[in-house]
Amino acid sequence: MQGTIRKRKERAKFSGRTHSRRGLISMIFGIISILVFLMLINYAFLLKGQASEYVGSIGIFLFMFSIIGLVLGIKGLREEDVYKMSSTIGTTFNLIALLILIAVFIKGILQ
Repeated sequence: MQGTIRKRKERAKFSGRTHSRRGLISMIFGIISILVFLMLINYAFLLKGQASEYVGSIGIFLFMFSIIGLVLGIKGLREEDVYKMSSTIGTTFNLIALLILIAVFIKGILQ
């Protein structure tokens, strides 16, 4: 019994790859950006569009936060011998958050 388990382990090939640290940070930044943005939208609806300057300031902070997350995600995608899933998810989430924030800022300027 012990010999068959050892043989199976020897045949299994482990790549030694890990998740990209930059990709994980990017994914966390993207999730935080989207969640905080949704909370800001909810807050603005509760105040019937009369939110204070603090909401706009937080929006600008989220814009910068998303740019940093996007850059980290792209750098994570360029790393070699790592899993790309976290970098891909982080890049996607940050790009979505960035595009939504840009649309909201443009809509606010045009009104």
